Amino acid sequence: MLASASPDRWGDYPTWLAAIGTVAAVVAALGLAIRDSRRRDAEKRRAQAEKIGAWFKNFNPSRFRQAYRLANAAEQSAFRVIVSVEPIDRPMMKTLRQ
Repeated sequence: MLASASPDRWGDYPTWLAAIGTVAAVVAALGLAIRDSRRRDAEKRRAQAEKIGAWFKNFNPSRFRQAYRLANAAEQSAFRVIVSVEPIDRPMMKTLRQ
């Protein structure tokens, strides 16, 4: 008797390629969604931070410690606020960008 050929349980090449393509498309879509979500969150945080202002209460250059006033024009409360003072003629951002 001749042995009958067993069916291929693993499928054929086009089926495998379609499955791999589907998985790759899902992974790419999830990656783009996560990146977009992080970008929107960062934009929200930056927009809130731009609505916070600070200035000297009573400026006295001879004193080491100064009092500041803070104003929050955002709709949300501000947490972990850091106030830094820099000279007007040498802005820190200009130094960091070089």
